[in-house]
Amino acid sequence: MSKRVTLSFKLNGGLATVTAPPAVSLQRILREALNLTGTKNGCGEGECGACTVLFDGVAVNSCLVPFCQVEGRTIVTIEAFDHSGDAPVHPLLHALVTHGAVQCGFCTPGVVMSAVGLLNHNPNPTRDAIREALAGNLCRCTGYDAIFRALQSLHSVSVMPVPRYREYRGEIRETDRVDVIPVKHLEELKALEVLDSWDLRFLAGGTDLMVSKNGQGKGSAGDMWIDLARCAELQHIRIVDGRMRIGSGVTWAELTTDPHVRQYAPALAQAATQVGSAQIRAKGTLGGNLANASPAGDSFPVLAALKTHVVTVNPGGGTRTIPVEELVIRPGKTCLNSGECIVEVIFPVDARRVSGFFKSVPRCAQALAKVSVAIGLTMDGNVVEEARVALGAAGPRVVLVERAGHCLVGRALSPDAVSECVSASIDAAAPIDDFRATRDYRIRMIEVGIRRVMASLSRQNQRSSPESSPRPE
Repeated sequence: MSKRVTLSFKLNGGLATVTAPPAVSLQRILREALNLTGTKNGCGEGECGACTVLFDGVAVNSCLVPFCQVEGRTIVTIEAFDHSGDAPVHPLLHALVTHGAVQCGFCTPGVVMSAVGLLNHNPNPTRDAIREALAGNLCRCTGYDAIFRALQSLHSVSVMPVPRYREYRGEIRETDRVDVIPVKHLEELKALEVLDSWDLRFLAGGTDLMVSKNGQGKGSAGDMWIDLARCAELQHIRIVDGRMRIGSGVTWAELTTDPHVRQYAPALAQAATQVGSAQIRAKGTLGGNLANASPAGDSFPVLAALKTHVVTVNPGGGTRTIPVEELVIRPGKTCLNSGECIVEVIFPVDARRVSGFFKSVPRCAQALAKVSVAIGLTMDGNVVEEARVALGAAGPRVVLVERAGHCLVGRALSPDAVSECVSASIDAAAPIDDFRATRDYRIRMIEVGIRRVMASLSRQNQRSSPESSPRPE
């Protein structure tokens, strides 16, 4: 059983000090230890958004934030909008009421906090930007149009609340089976003595591990977590010697906006924008997605198409480099040894390469791929010099279709070449029937995905002009 820890963090303009087990969720800390029940208890897996709070100014799902990661952070909850006494109603709340955007009210605290997270960084959002920011907040009775109109009516109004200072104290008295070891430097990880008795897990963003911890996932949460969230050596994106190196702790939100990624690996940026919701992308990491080893993981087909290798470190300091398509043994199981940690991914950078991603999903956010396609092509004018085609959710692990790549090399992107690529990919795929899609549907979507990505890559190549080689940092 873990020992309880006492941590302090900024909360709603004041200071909170709480004693609790390190792996309980921030949502429970707020509701049970501090009696701030405006943060709602909904799904426990980051789907509904009712528990959304601001974490250092960014909207996150508090049900997926472990207590061990809040030390020294700044948390803002719906209670910061308290307008008791003579204080006027906050303009954001007034806009929601005026536009009829509140009914039962259960989802409203999460909607408000997601809206603040958006408006702090984009005071004049488009309707599409609002739709994307609120995609992780479910509202079953109001409907979203009134919410969109309310937010668009604010016109650069400052929406960050300014609550009065107060001190908060609380505790959760229970014990917990999960203990946590924080790691701030890779040297600490290399020196770690891993015990055979540990059921070890690495913690980064927590968007998968906390689902299991909350009892909503299929896998075990383990009993010993190595917390990597403050390890700055895992949070880099840089180009060195013609290769892009991305730390395992880089979040999906960072991948969507990084200029290196957008220029030299657009397929990765495209995939990142389709992961979960804004709250999930703010916390979820590239390394965590790989370690989760899901056949539908968004990172696998893209990284395979980019010719990526995964770099790991072992306790004791040893390292390995593994082709990403060989990382997974079966669904939920990687080839990594106990205590072996993913530290970065590396892939070659070439200004002549174009890449694209397709994901078949039932809705625009918060959905696993029914099937996904990623393609990377290195072009010599209009002729393909190198090609890699990869499929996600089309087998027990990512499918790198070597024959599909061979069909394209030395040829222009003609209809015949694309059709041969489609046929080779369908032959290599081994999708299943399950509750999300039938095998036949997935086969059809492989063809649709390849043709759409190829059309996009053809346009990319036509627009591109000779570029200078990427400059190393």
